[in-house]
Amino acid sequence: MTLTDKEHQRKHQQTHNSSAPFHEGSTELAWLRLGCARLPPARLAHLLKLVESPQELFDKSLQRRHSGSTRENKALQKIQESYPLAERALRWNEGENCHLIARGTEHYPELLEQIADPPAVLFVHGNLSALHYPQLAIVGSRKASPPARSITRRWASELAQLGFSITSGLARGVDAQAHLGSLDVNGISIAVMASGPELCYPTTHKHMLENLLVNGASVTEFPPTTTPVPRNFPQRNRIISGLCLGTLIMEAELRSGSLVTARLAMEQDREVFAMPGSVMNPLASGCHHLIQQGAKLVHSISDIVEELGGHLHSETTVAASVAASVVTEFVTEFVTKTSSSGDSSTSTIVSPAAVLLCTIPASSGSSSSSSASSSVSVSLSAMAAASPVPGSACSSAAPCDSDTSDSAVSPSSPFSLS
Repeated sequence: MTLTDKEHQRKHQQTHNSSAPFHEGSTELAWLRLGCARLPPARLAHLLKLVESPQELFDKSLQRRHSGSTRENKALQKIQESYPLAERALRWNEGENCHLIARGTEHYPELLEQIADPPAVLFVHGNLSALHYPQLAIVGSRKASPPARSITRRWASELAQLGFSITSGLARGVDAQAHLGSLDVNGISIAVMASGPELCYPTTHKHMLENLLVNGASVTEFPPTTTPVPRNFPQRNRIISGLCLGTLIMEAELRSGSLVTARLAMEQDREVFAMPGSVMNPLASGCHHLIQQGAKLVHSISDIVEELGGHLHSETTVAASVAASVVTEFVTEFVTKTSSSGDSSTSTIVSPAAVLLCTIPASSGSSSSSSASSSVSVSLSAMAAASPVPGSACSSAAPCDSDTSDSAVSPSSPFSLS
């Protein structure tokens, strides 16, 4: 899909953000008020099992019937008190590119609807159609190592080029690099928030969020004015995994929010991927634990495409991504051997790429062929940055340290975290 097509879809979606469906007595308004009650997801799921429709939870006679249960009574009371916040949410919905999406409606993400405790309502800011692309979650430590941040950004770029929406939590470290990697190639990225839709946390990522909203979207179940308190983050994580076909953990400790997301993904019967690391690195311990528990070990994007590529729109693109990863690995090994032998000649490095590009099926007017070629080019470009040519400014003897913080930006990218 071209950027022009995305802009057209986005303008079309802007006409669907009115509060018309949320009229008194409607199922949509009932879902909105339930979402604004801010009940724990499991509690709301339990209450919904007691009734045939969400509207019934607003029947005061139901509260009298469950007067013996303190927990249920308190929950039903909170539901009755949700009206003012629901009114505020409807006012938010009148803003540009602001969308309220209730459960059971056309735009509610199908995969999210399938989890045990889906949100009653989603507050979506940005491009609504972004939610309906195949999504991959990329999450990890806020204090990720420089190599993990660099690889995250490179893989996110390549996966976005293939057609995945890159979904993460807007946090520092791995999350930020995942979003930026998608932005580097004008891809689609989705930020799942632990606050109300009008807030940005951390505030230092406001500029990145603004750029993300051009093609992608921010998503939250928390109504306006909700601050990002600690208990919101584990609750938010089920949405990250629930929106996605799979979750990739780049680097994480054993006790971390990333492993909570991975556990939720497993419970939701989604694919879980983990990048291994050094046994001396405590930030790799979580990934090693996940691999022991059955997560798929990932050392290139071909491992992900092998599992999830069937959900992409173009078989040619998928085939090219796998081939591009093979080329990357081949050339990286070649560079390493050349560096070790002291041979400064690098002209033959181009040969594998040239051979691969000649083998990709070409068809006039075929966007899939163009995308396939692009994916190879992106992979090779990223490889060049990750595996410098001997004798260059960033040689293998002196590793390049240009991506040592969250504010690192690829040379071709206009995006930063300032």
